[in-house]
Amino acid sequence: MSLKFYLWFVSLVILFTAVAHAVNIRPDAPEGARAVIQSAIDALPDVGGTVFIPAGQYVLDGMIHINRSHVALRGEPGTLLCMGDHVQHPNLLIGTDANLLERGEGYVPSKKDKIRDVIISGIEFDGNKDKQDSELHPAKPWLRNNAIDIRAVDDLLIEHVDTHDARSGGIVAGWHCEHITIRNVRSHHNFFDGIALYASRHVLVSDFLCYSNIAAGLSMDHRLVDITFSNGQLYENGNVGIFARDANGLNFFNLVIRDSGAMAVFLSHRHYPPDHEKAGEIIADTGIRNCNFSNCSFVNNNGHGINVESNPDLFSNNSAIGCTFSGNIAPSIRCKDARMLSRSNNVIHNERFAEEIAKE
Repeated sequence: MSLKFYLWFVSLVILFTAVAHAVNIRPDAPEGARAVIQSAIDALPDVGGTVFIPAGQYVLDGMIHINRSHVALRGEPGTLLCMGDHVQHPNLLIGTDANLLERGEGYVPSKKDKIRDVIISGIEFDGNKDKQDSELHPAKPWLRNNAIDIRAVDDLLIEHVDTHDARSGGIVAGWHCEHITIRNVRSHHNFFDGIALYASRHVLVSDFLCYSNIAAGLSMDHRLVDITFSNGQLYENGNVGIFARDANGLNFFNLVIRDSGAMAVFLSHRHYPPDHEKAGEIIADTGIRNCNFSNCSFVNNNGHGINVESNPDLFSNNSAIGCTFSGNIAPSIRCKDARMLSRSNNVIHNERFAEEIAKE
């Protein structure tokens, strides 16, 4: 057998193996939808594979858990995973369910904790928040009942999903996730935030809608690095469109942020928690650095367009360039020192607010 033929044969076997382990799920499975989906995920070979969920409504009696690498979970138009009444689990947990807090503040997951190469595509997730009793998982209270909860994952793609009515947040990533792409998604009517990122880096979110979430459209906190949001609309969120602190390298391009309950954007810093010996004090270096708003629109928000509530020494190299501010109830940009947020080529459709900015 020639080397060329051998390599071709091996490639064919690998391809056939991956395709052969694509699994279809039936909505009326007698074992229960969650059990069948979970069994299909767990039964995939080490090389990975795809679990395909056809159109239909699947009521979950617990969370689906992807805790292994090289897994694709795919649906099609009409695929709906709805949390059952009073279950109090996330719809989908990607990554470890261990209590990482027990290992100390700032813990970085080890190689055995992290999973890689996961795809979630074409699925609607309904958290059924009005029929849940708590934000926290009953047996593992360190888990919050998000529609999609992501913990310690590297190389994740989420596309063409709809996350709504979760008892906590829509799509939430934390615990040192890296290289995440989220695109063509909707996140709405969640109890807290639409999309939230914590302690992660290299995240790209594009072509998205976040609306009618009770807290924030987007929430970012705790040592974030290199996060980009582009081509999105955030509207009618109950508190703010965007909340951020403790981050280096936030980029917002071509966003529309309108009709927020309080303000469009709130930028701040972290404080020590109540049980700390320095309770209430500002934690050093937890402001915002290298943050840019470019070609964004801040419209009809019930407060400021951008409110920077912090000290000048915690903010550096931040800018708002080529943005439009219109119809906001409070001054369009507020900060203690103009150096905290440089401004150029912005348009403000209200002369009174423009004068107030100049006096800051």
